[in-house]
Amino acid sequence: MRRFTRPLFVALAALAAGCYPQSSMRWSHSGSVGVVAQKEKGVLVDGTTGEATPLPELVGWAPAVSPDGKHVLYASAKAFDDVGAALAALPKAQQDLVAQEAARVRAHVLAEAQGPKGPGGATRWPDLEPADLARSAVYCNLVLRAACRNADAALGSALAPGVLEKAKQRPVRVIQLVTAPVARPDAGRTLAASLYAITMPRLSPDGRLVAYLCHTLGDDKDAGTRYDLWVAPATGQGGGIRLARSVALGYAWRPDSRAIAYVASIGDAEPRLIGTLNTLEVADADGRLLAKAAEPGGDADRVASAEPDQRAGVIFSNNATAVYLPSGRLLFASVKVSLPLGHLEGDPQHSIFAYDPATGAVADILPPAVSQRIAGQAYFDLSPDGKRVLVPLGKQGFLVYTLGEAEASSPLADEAAVESAPPPAWKGPDHVVCTVGSASSLLKDTDGVGGNEKALVEVDREGNRVRVLPLP
Repeated sequence: MRRFTRPLFVALAALAAGCYPQSSMRWSHSGSVGVVAQKEKGVLVDGTTGEATPLPELVGWAPAVSPDGKHVLYASAKAFDDVGAALAALPKAQQDLVAQEAARVRAHVLAEAQGPKGPGGATRWPDLEPADLARSAVYCNLVLRAACRNADAALGSALAPGVLEKAKQRPVRVIQLVTAPVARPDAGRTLAASLYAITMPRLSPDGRLVAYLCHTLGDDKDAGTRYDLWVAPATGQGGGIRLARSVALGYAWRPDSRAIAYVASIGDAEPRLIGTLNTLEVADADGRLLAKAAEPGGDADRVASAEPDQRAGVIFSNNATAVYLPSGRLLFASVKVSLPLGHLEGDPQHSIFAYDPATGAVADILPPAVSQRIAGQAYFDLSPDGKRVLVPLGKQGFLVYTLGEAEASSPLADEAAVESAPPPAWKGPDHVVCTVGSASSLLKDTDGVGGNEKALVEVDREGNRVRVLPLP
């Protein structure tokens, strides 16, 4: 076995790097209905006819449907005419963040008027803080509208002509997580509200709680994008509770609905390469959330009262996945390397591992021949029956591995022309839906993409076309 030296961050970059998704697709467990989204646009898709029902404008690119296919969960922005009403919709801690920054901005402008520029010298508002929230138009507009509320003559005279009037015209919105019947996606009920974009909502298996991720409204391709994990009652009463900071996109509810598994990074320095697979108890046997009051000065009113249990060390990626098997074992993606870290024996081995909560043991579940084919992919999807793993391979299609077997299958030929976004997804326990271009062999002898650039194609595990679903 050859021996060579190279920095750890170079050796593991294939897994820790990767673009962040701007589109998504998820189906109910039976495949009766799915939701497809790209940036601010989303549609519900009938799993048989392909009929599409638009969702309201999204703020967060990964809505979801409930496992039973009866409800859709998505984040949208509610507009307010009055800044006071908008603030009242937010958690108290986020109201305070806006109010404090508005007071700081106002004081800064008034102080400048006492300096060399004199009254009317401020042609722009000062840069807002904190920097991550300042990337969000939702936050900026709320702060400036709050700073202008009940503006007196002193503030008006401190600013250059027109600056105050422009600020008063800024639209104010609050991000809301909504659940709605699939038959009436516009008749939603608000579950939580936030300054942040909300994405990846997941109902607990018993339907009593909903978890979701919050992130600032910056460019998702920015390596500094962070996701925080929150949870709220599915009734819409009680507000959100922050569970963890700087987590990966792929988290999962434990089958008993009392805990969540997730991957979190260690440290804040970029690039974030090292993380841990964690589990966190979030509810008692009666579905009551385990929470305590948050420390003042943050963005949450309440946080998790339990401490996370670290189950395994992992290589961190924003795309990393953690998912429970029906048995209670946890699957996650990472790598195996030799020690010491500065001298690697061969290349790091990318694979999918299982953590057994009964024994605390971690085991590689993929045969070596399969591990070599997953190409450092940190994201995978478990079939609804918990028997198979789907690994997207970009334009090379996807790989399906049945747990316990010696080999995996890549059922699509190169001529299938699979698109990487949205990534393939399970539609029921045996079928996969993927996005293809107009030249795809999977569209042979069909009406093609119906005037669109792409289509959704449902295939079985052998790669045989089942149906074509138009992609709106």
